[in-house]
Amino acid sequence: MILARRPNDRTIARFLDSQAGQRFSYEAVGATAHSAPAGFLVQRTRSELGTGAEVFARAKICLQQWQQFRLGWLRVFPDGAPLEVGGVVAILARVSMLWSLNACRILEVVDEAGPLHRFEFVYGTLPDHAAKGEERFLVEWDTTDNRVWFEIYSFSRPNQLATRLASPLMRKLQRRFCRESSEAMYAAVTART
Repeated sequence: MILARRPNDRTIARFLDSQAGQRFSYEAVGATAHSAPAGFLVQRTRSELGTGAEVFARAKICLQQWQQFRLGWLRVFPDGAPLEVGGVVAILARVSMLWSLNACRILEVVDEAGPLHRFEFVYGTLPDHAAKGEERFLVEWDTTDNRVWFEIYSFSRPNQLATRLASPLMRKLQRRFCRESSEAMYAAVTART
């Protein structure tokens, strides 16, 4: 949903209520676990956060607190939304003089230990999202080399006429989001030391 003014919290709550019962806006639900479907653009960003169990624990907390979305021009509602399968969140982005309000549903949360510790969640887009597709956020600690990584993996394509017409801008914003999210995670993890 493209808006000329920033929506207030009540408007965002009504938007979330209207999206809560909707189906995902794409067919390949869960495809981030395997491979992206044909016709979707794939984006993958991976950055090192540091080393060791303490860095992994901090990174996991940061992901649970949606730190990768605290970018100034982007915000998640409700603030501090729990990472629960089935939970619906709104993502509000400011693009130039416009606001884009988008809805996603969390479809998977994984917390695994072993030689490769990982914590991740995946959400998929709902009908009133500017794009259609899926996005995975992962923090991973490889105990063989002790390095901790943050990764964003997504597949998407435009879902509305406005985003089809502005597809190059949408791709640019997605790249900006990945870059700035990685920087935000690194800053949040290292600030807690």
